[in-house]
Amino acid sequence: MNERFYRLPQKRQNQIINAAFRVFGESSYKKSPMSEVADAAGISKPLLFHYFENKKGLYFYLWQLVADLSHKSMGPAYDGGNLFEMMRKGLQLKLQILHKYPFLYAFILRAYYERDPEIAPEVKRRMAEILDESFQQVLSRLNPDDYLPGLDMKMVLEQMLYTADGYLRLKVMPGLLKGEPLDAEMMEKDFLRMVDFWEQVYGNRKNEPKREVQKDD
Repeated sequence: MNERFYRLPQKRQNQIINAAFRVFGESSYKKSPMSEVADAAGISKPLLFHYFENKKGLYFYLWQLVADLSHKSMGPAYDGGNLFEMMRKGLQLKLQILHKYPFLYAFILRAYYERDPEIAPEVKRRMAEILDESFQQVLSRLNPDDYLPGLDMKMVLEQMLYTADGYLRLKVMPGLLKGEPLDAEMMEKDFLRMVDFWEQVYGNRKNEPKREVQKDD
């Protein structure tokens, strides 16, 4: 990437970034030409190539931005609380990022199912790195007393991941493939319901504060 991109005002950078997130989020990598990104950003195609050497360079610049934002958002979420509080706080922080980059999650979902041999192996490697880092961060902060005795928490996290994957595959991705916008509010409500359910199933309810039982007069 040309350093001149970083010299642009932040508002202009975000305009180009959001245009790229939108174009790559709406279609596969192969069907997302740089000319379409340039049009969406309101700049010429030669100028876009001036900032980014080629489409692959732009695509993986976006991926590095995703990794940086993920790390930035999850850092505060890991501070204090149990797994379920981490997940709720992390979701809220990610939704704040979504307000700044409204097409970011569409981009991530498209990338998750990307099959183009030019980028798919590298995308999978980077996704695995982000996921492994998140797992290690979470596992290192868990207090076993907050959960049912004898739980394999790594397996619990994997089960949650597979559930989220199924949700995205069955409920979210079909709409994106039809060109429908990502419904962030729906996703927030659905994931919060899942977190509540997981807390009921895996949480150690013995640690909950006892409620006073009111006796009838």
